[in-house]
Amino acid sequence: MDQMIFKQKKNIKEYIFGSIFILFGLLAMLSSETLFYGFLVMLIGIIFIGFNIKYEITNTFNNRKHISVFSIPLFKTKLVFPYPDYVSIFATQFRQSNEYGAVSAIGHDSKFKEIVIRLFKHNKHLTVFRTTNYQEALNNANFLKDMLEIELYNNLEQ
Repeated sequence: MDQMIFKQKKNIKEYIFGSIFILFGLLAMLSSETLFYGFLVMLIGIIFIGFNIKYEITNTFNNRKHISVFSIPLFKTKLVFPYPDYVSIFATQFRQSNEYGAVSAIGHDSKFKEIVIRLFKHNKHLTVFRTTNYQEALNNANFLKDMLEIELYNNLEQ
């Protein structure tokens, strides 16, 4: 196989935000006067839930970023990143602040632990995959190492 596609993980708040839009759209559709606007708000919520980004990494490093809604590709763009020196796999804790965002009422902070695969070129990095499953992350990192013929730094086994 000369390519691998990494589906980017979605945050739970995207699902919550999309569900709220769908709920408000349904409530607005109950009124015959706001049927169009209710449908429009509901459509925005559906797009929130179905929106996804995938990274396609190839052995020639002619990489692409796929933008899709419910796995229906909308467009592809070139993923600009130099050929990496090495791939790294490590565990980290993400903290996301919502203090000024549109979903600040849901909570100010979100903390979650994940295993991350990143490609490194000097001090630049590209996060290609996040998961909570160690074996899945290790398999994907080993595949990238073999496909790109670069080193793998596994910080989880130290």
